[in-house]
Amino acid sequence: MLAEIVTASSSSGSPAVLIIVNLALFALMVGGIILLLRARRKRRTTLDPAFQGAPVGHGVVTDLQYMYRKVNETPLYRITYHVHTKQGQQFLGWEEKYLLRISEKPQFEVGTNHLVAYRPGTDQVRALPPRR
Repeated sequence: MLAEIVTASSSSGSPAVLIIVNLALFALMVGGIILLLRARRKRRTTLDPAFQGAPVGHGVVTDLQYMYRKVNETPLYRITYHVHTKQGQQFLGWEEKYLLRISEKPQFEVGTNHLVAYRPGTDQVRALPPRR
């Protein structure tokens, strides 16, 4: 009985139909992967809403400390910046950020430069996401 089903199903479809069906399934799978990657990139490149429209300064990373906390195996770091404002003022600012060790942590090593958004009167800053 099983042999009849296998031979019947394999002989009933033409190769062109099988190729078209496989290509359609492949296109759906690739489209799904692209949508997932775009959603992840959007989350990574969105500035904290509390800092939307905040003034922007130039920050140099002066310290990177592991805060002994992980979420989904992604460690939390406290990044300290020496911030220079456009008005010529300077201050030390900080932010806490979950960084992937391989791809994101090297971007925030000591001495790296970043544009940071800051709120006057506080020492909290947020690194601006990279523009694509």
